[in-house]
Amino acid sequence: EKNSLWRSVGVGGVFGTVDATQMKTNGDTNIVNNGFVTGNGFTGGIVGNLFTTDTSVSQSLTGLRNNGTVSAGANYKGDTAGDARSLVLGQFFGGIAGYGRGVTLQGCESVTRSDLTETQLKEQVEAGFDKKTGTLTDASPLKGDFVGGLVGYGKEIVLNGCKTGKGYVLGSRFVGGLAGGFTGSGIQKNDTNSSDVFGNRYVGGIVSVNGSNSKISGMTNTGLVAAFGKNAAYVGGIVGVNDADWGGSDDKTAKATVQNCANRMSGDNATDTRRINLLKELSISAGGYADYVGGIAGCNGKNGVVTWDTSTPTLGAILYGNNYVGGVAGYNDVNAKISNTSGRNLTISGQIVAAGKAVGGMVGLNCASTLPSATVTVSRVAGQQLVGGVIGANLPVGSFTVADGGALKTDVASGRVEADAVAGGIIGYNRL
Repeated sequence: EKNSLWRSVGVGGVFGTVDATQMKTNGDTNIVNNGFVTGNGFTGGIVGNLFTTDTSVSQSLTGLRNNGTVSAGANYKGDTAGDARSLVLGQFFGGIAGYGRGVTLQGCESVTRSDLTETQLKEQVEAGFDKKTGTLTDASPLKGDFVGGLVGYGKEIVLNGCKTGKGYVLGSRFVGGLAGGFTGSGIQKNDTNSSDVFGNRYVGGIVSVNGSNSKISGMTNTGLVAAFGKNAAYVGGIVGVNDADWGGSDDKTAKATVQNCANRMSGDNATDTRRINLLKELSISAGGYADYVGGIAGCNGKNGVVTWDTSTPTLGAILYGNNYVGGVAGYNDVNAKISNTSGRNLTISGQIVAAGKAVGGMVGLNCASTLPSATVTVSRVAGQQLVGGVIGANLPVGSFTVADGGALKTDVASGRVEADAVAGGIIGYNRL
């Protein structure tokens, strides 16, 4: 078993390992994978391991497209004893590249698991859930760490004009619609992630974790994003976690930035109802919902910045979670910042439903001293306790203000706030 695991590392639908210094592409390049690709580490629809040995020039690749399914054949083995122990196996799976470093992907596209039906997905998730322990087993399709619709893990890379189509991005931890993990990297002028993204921990519609000196700009997510199983946590429409402490940088001024991004529902009532039902059924099959769930970021952590300065900040998402659930952020840290200088009102619609505490139309649990003005028009904000139309629990360190003399508003005519205890139209629990 040990040898067979290692034989499946560095697997690509076209190339196994590529030094981008030796790879030239242009507008006529058309490299496509249509097949099923599976491996146990460094596995990609086009290339398993993509890097560059020449860092003096920018290596840009274009014309790469994956239409096939990329799946993890093994879970991460680094925290298990015995012959299977490894810090590599079970990591880095992507629609284009399992692992990428020092390159720019320009206009690349991927659609994974597009032929998987909702019925098949529900059956597979249920079959891979151990009801006794509440954990996901190796039979679960939610397998592998650092799983991305385009890149499993990206270090010092740029995704420019890339997108994922309708399908499923499935993994265990660090799962993202475009990238599973991301440090010192950026997403610029990108289109939309349309894939549904499901995992267990650190799950984002665009990137699982946005870390030190990384920036995501101009992205829209229209896919469902959720996490299931024991200890499920950190789920965001754009990023599961937005925190500059991630990535190992020594730069004390480093920021993790999400700029001019949006998370939106389909706008079609029948489609949105079907998607809500899918979330409910998956949660029943795989042990409930996750903690720290947000429309933009599940956790907006240390030096995390969520900002709008040009685009109209209109959000509308289906968010189902357990504790700490919010339309923008599930948790907003004392050292984090949410701002809006676009000159347009921040508006949040959709549904925000939780089984636990600290649930808000904008932020579930807020510890920051300042938030931008916002209007919440969601059809439903629901939780057990500490539920607010805008903020579930407001616990700032020191004073609290709404930026630029603005206001927090809820349109009570369009929705409702539901709780067993401690609820408010604007703020469920406020401690200053």
